Amino acid sequence: MSTPVFADITADPRLVRRRNIRIQLAEKDLLHSRIREIESVIRSLDSELDNATNRHQATCEPIQSEITTVEHELATLLADRLLVPASFASRRRELLEMLREANNELETAAADHKTRVAVFQKEIREVQKKIAAEFGSLTEHTLKSRDYANPVLLDKHWCSQRGIQFAESRIRAAAEKIELYVAQIARERTPKYGPATTGNVDRNGNVRAAPIDSSTVATYESRLARWRLELSTAHQQMADAKAEEAGILRAILDE
Repeated sequence: MSTPVFADITADPRLVRRRNIRIQLAEKDLLHSRIREIESVIRSLDSELDNATNRHQATCEPIQSEITTVEHELATLLADRLLVPASFASRRRELLEMLREANNELETAAADHKTRVAVFQKEIREVQKKIAAEFGSLTEHTLKSRDYANPVLLDKHWCSQRGIQFAESRIRAAAEKIELYVAQIARERTPKYGPATTGNVDRNGNVRAAPIDSSTVATYESRLARWRLELSTAHQQMADAKAEEAGILRAILDE
C-alpha cells in the first residue's frame, strides 16, 4: 500500500501563515460551538420552568375553584346568620395551605431557574469576550487576502472580476441601445401630419398622414434585434463570470 504524500508546508512561509489562520479559525469555531451548547442548556432550563408553570396551573386551578365554592357557601351561611360548621373553616384552611405550598414550589423553581441561567449567561459573555480578544474580526475570508491566498488564484480572481465588470458594461450599453431603437421605431410608426398641400388632403378636406418609411423601420428593427441578442449574450457572460468567480473564491478558501 502506497503512503500518501503531503506537501511540506514548512517550505512555504505563506502556507505556514495560512495553516496558523486555519488553526485559529478552528479554535474560534469551537468557542462558538461552546456558546451554542450553553444556549441549548438554557433552552432546556426554560422548558423545565415552563413545565413547572404548567404543573402549577394544573394543580392550582381545582384548588382555586374549590376555595371559591367553599367561600361562597361560608358567605351564604354568614349572611343568613347560620352556624358555620367547623368542617368548612377547616377545609378552607387546608385548601389555602395547599395553594401556598404550590406557589412556594413554583417560586423555588423560578428562583433556581434564574440562578442557573445567570451562571450560564455569564459563561456565554466570558466566551464572547475571549473570542473578541483573541480572534477579533478573523473570518474565513481572511484567507483571501494577499498574505495568505495563492497569488495565482488571486490573479485569476481579479480577471474574473474584470469579466464581471465587462459584462456589466455590455449589459448597460445594450439596454441603452434597445431603449433608443424601441423609441425610434415607435416614432417612425406614429402618423405624421404636415400642412395641407396638394396631394395630402382627401376629398373631405382631411389631411392625410405621411406614409410610414418601412425601410427605416426595418433598419431600426434589425438593429434592435441585434442589440437584444447582445443583451442576452451579455447576461450569459455575466452568469458565467460570476460562476467562475465563485469557483475561484472556493478554491482560494479550500487551498
